[in-house]
Amino acid sequence: MNMRKGFTLIEMSAILTVIGVLMVFGVTMIMGTMRTHTADAELFDRVYLQSALAELFRDDVASAEAAPAQAGDFAADGQCLILRHPESGLIVYRVAADRLVRLEKGAGKELEQTYRLDKDQASVEFQRSGKDNRLITLRLTEHHDDDRVRRVIEFSAALGGNLK
Repeated sequence: MNMRKGFTLIEMSAILTVIGVLMVFGVTMIMGTMRTHTADAELFDRVYLQSALAELFRDDVASAEAAPAQAGDFAADGQCLILRHPESGLIVYRVAADRLVRLEKGAGKELEQTYRLDKDQASVEFQRSGKDNRLITLRLTEHHDDDRVRRVIEFSAALGGNLK
């Protein structure tokens, strides 16, 4: 009988090939899991910010007593919304470059909050409808790279809290 002490070169090559294939599969699965996790986190962040913006917008519109066409340096249009509040003075929503700005002015204070938009892939528009134009809508439109509409999200509220 022929007793050998070790493995042949072919046996070692086969084992290393199998280990290499298993490592490629493992790395591919880990990378896929990481991409999925990143996409999930981005989606969660976007939905959370949109929800917070919707709640704030609805509260502002519902508690406003009027939505004037002009106030100081601001003029209301599709890119700017002016709300007059009995306690806090003015709240102005306006689109500036790649962000939506909420400016609260009154009683000697000025507070500015900014919501980032992807300039090339998102647009904001304010619309008024309903009886006496009391229903105010913030319309957020997201686009694909080729300008096709990906999704439209609308937040609406009645000026003063009801449409009666």
